[in-house]
Amino acid sequence: MLLATAIPIAGPSYRKRASNPNSQPKEACIGCPGVWSIPDPYNTLNNADWNITYGPTQPQQLHFSFASDTAYARFQFSTLAASPRSYLKYWPVEQQGEPTIVTTEDWTFVDGGAQHRQLYMHQATTKRLEAGCKYQYQVGSQSSTTGSVQWSPIYDFHTASNSEEFEFLIAGDLGVSKAVALPHLITATQSQNYDFIVNVGDQAYDFADFDGVKGDQYMNMMQAVYGRLSYQGVQGNHEIAYDGSHYKNRFKTVPYEESGYKNPLLYSYNHKSIHFVFFSTELYFPGTYSDNEQELREALAWLENDLSSVDRNKQPWIIFVTHRPIYCTAEKEGCTNEGEMIRNGKIGKDGKRWGALEPILQNHKVDLYLSGHVHSYERTWPVADNRATSMDYENPSSMVALIVGNAGEPQGNAGYNPTFEEQFPDWKAFHYAGYGFSTVKASPSSLEFTHIEAKLDGSLGSVIDQFTIHKEQDTEN
Repeated sequence: MLLATAIPIAGPSYRKRASNPNSQPKEACIGCPGVWSIPDPYNTLNNADWNITYGPTQPQQLHFSFASDTAYARFQFSTLAASPRSYLKYWPVEQQGEPTIVTTEDWTFVDGGAQHRQLYMHQATTKRLEAGCKYQYQVGSQSSTTGSVQWSPIYDFHTASNSEEFEFLIAGDLGVSKAVALPHLITATQSQNYDFIVNVGDQAYDFADFDGVKGDQYMNMMQAVYGRLSYQGVQGNHEIAYDGSHYKNRFKTVPYEESGYKNPLLYSYNHKSIHFVFFSTELYFPGTYSDNEQELREALAWLENDLSSVDRNKQPWIIFVTHRPIYCTAEKEGCTNEGEMIRNGKIGKDGKRWGALEPILQNHKVDLYLSGHVHSYERTWPVADNRATSMDYENPSSMVALIVGNAGEPQGNAGYNPTFEEQFPDWKAFHYAGYGFSTVKASPSSLEFTHIEAKLDGSLGSVIDQFTIHKEQDTEN
């Protein structure tokens, strides 16, 4: 378990930055806030990798994602120049023998900004991995001029054990600057207690800023987490620039092809007793994509098909992960008009509503709606059709809505709206407006949630909230 110990935040001597603000245009890319990342006590912990200059073919931005039940892993990294050949090398820590070496699939990502800046992407997939095993790995890229291969530092990761129980992390709404929870996420990652991290969207603020330099900085900063702990995340509204191209290219590690979808905006993933569904609610909002209506209709059809395929004897739990909340009480539009549209659907040209999400989740007995977007932590009682269905978590007949959107965003946190007390009196259970992150301990019969405070002074605060959802194993919900 994660220990509530203080983390020193005295930053190291700053090394040369990956970009010089004085040499870049002061205007941000279209639709982006354009705030420069600055070294602060959170993102400089342990000589964070975002704040250095990388060579042309030096591997950077390492991250990976598991397929279902950690059967195999897909790794991705970037270089600033094209490479004739790139590699993934991995090996079990406790076994003798030669490492497995896999060549990468490579492509060029072109940012949509005025400079059309290029980033060279490399991806490789492992062979089948052993359960309950610790691995180490490196990635490397060959120089087109010298022919030598430059390797990354050695990273480690572990696969799921054979035990029914497991733990994972939840965080969301995390930028490069003011990443308050980052030091504690790094500590949690190093503990090897958690199988993966669920990120509920809004990262970097924004990936597309300054021709994608902000995205590079963020991905390098997150190597300390995503390089050692499987990334299972979802797109947020701060990842929509240029038709979502940054998210679609930077997170091709997630198992979207295995899930039968065309890009990383939607996918599903089984981990022991839980079926996770990752779904971009940005498809509900006009102007996000060139043809939102068609995209949303395809996405909802995929969702129906995916949820219909779940074997509840093997995966008694279904957790739906997205960015925008469906129920919340913060003083934000995300808790009023936006939440209502996601629940009840959009109004079409004919004046009729279509695309309601909540009935689909109800019909398939989804247990948890997990989101971010609103910069706070909040949980509801089991809720359906805007009313609480019970005031406890014992075999609930409807889903619980949980927001974990407070890991560290430069925009500040969202306060509670007291006027909602009378408007929505029964489903509101708990709200916290500070910074933090969550851990989950899962078994076939229970989901135990803990939300931990991250203090502005860099120390780990107290447990803010704990609750457990119980389910009888012979029931479907």
